[in-house]
Amino acid sequence: MIIPLAIAHAIHTDVDISICMIGYDDMDIGTIEGAVEDFIADMQDDLCMILDMPEGIKALSRESAPELCAHILSVGFDYVPEKTVIDMCQTIIKFMRFDARFIADTDDGQSVFHVRLTIEVSDFLSPVSV
Repeated sequence: MIIPLAIAHAIHTDVDISICMIGYDDMDIGTIEGAVEDFIADMQDDLCMILDMPEGIKALSRESAPELCAHILSVGFDYVPEKTVIDMCQTIIKFMRFDARFIADTDDGQSVFHVRLTIEVSDFLSPVSV
């Protein structure tokens, strides 16, 4: 479940629809919402399949954004520019390091997650002089 969430987060964070979606500028107002939803859903489905390939799983297990990016580009993923793929891969790897679980969506559309964080307290303490 974490991979689809990481991909969704990367799309939300790194993809500029007005740049990446071909024909966006020429669409009628009434068709933009559905077209954008389809574009994002297709992109997310394709990325899930790509990351589920052995090369994608290996890159994720190594926490290697460059390796993940190379794999995604090697299979012909062309929804977004290469720079955006690089940014998305970095976001996916960062997200994969969190221990997070999706709980539910609230009535007002907010997503609720359970997140476990480890904080090293010594990083926040200043040395004591005697």
